[in-house]
Amino acid sequence: MRNESTSRTGRPFVVSVVGPQDAGKTTLIARMCVEWRKMGLHVGVLKHDGHADARGWDDWEKPDSDTVRYAQAGAAVTMVAGGGQTLLRVTADKDADHVEALCRRMVDAAASSGTPLDIIIVEGYKSSRLKKVVPVRRPSDVAWLNRQALQNVYAVVSSPEVAHLVGDSWRVYDEDDVVQLCYHLGR
Repeated sequence: MRNESTSRTGRPFVVSVVGPQDAGKTTLIARMCVEWRKMGLHVGVLKHDGHADARGWDDWEKPDSDTVRYAQAGAAVTMVAGGGQTLLRVTADKDADHVEALCRRMVDAAASSGTPLDIIIVEGYKSSRLKKVVPVRRPSDVAWLNRQALQNVYAVVSSPEVAHLVGDSWRVYDEDDVVQLCYHLGR
């Protein structure tokens, strides 16, 4: 299944996964990578690290990092950004807070390596205008969602324990139904 937006425009489909800490963003993104790879799509992941300190070293390259997990899940290209840096290691990066420029850079890097991207999953950049998916596992996650003024929320991915708290404002997918989420997002 080729993504229709990709085949029409030559650009990858971009979706952002946002939520509070420990809501399941990394787990959801890794599962989305697996499902889209099963569909024959090339996936890139861009992670925003809002906790990075531009003056010190990050821990982005440790063996159990999110970017390592995404690569193991099938992402053709990964990039992390925060604190004025990106990994593809670029220091003093003027584009670190500009998700569109970072996505273009990922597209170019993937294309030059012979793996054009069909989909880019962005973790973070909650203030962007990107289509968003929000995982919620706990009542506090639902409260976080209700406090935010998020633009362009496509869906909420919920644990069964809190699905009843989400309400009718958003499409809700069970956290065990990532296949349907990926299928609907890619249409």
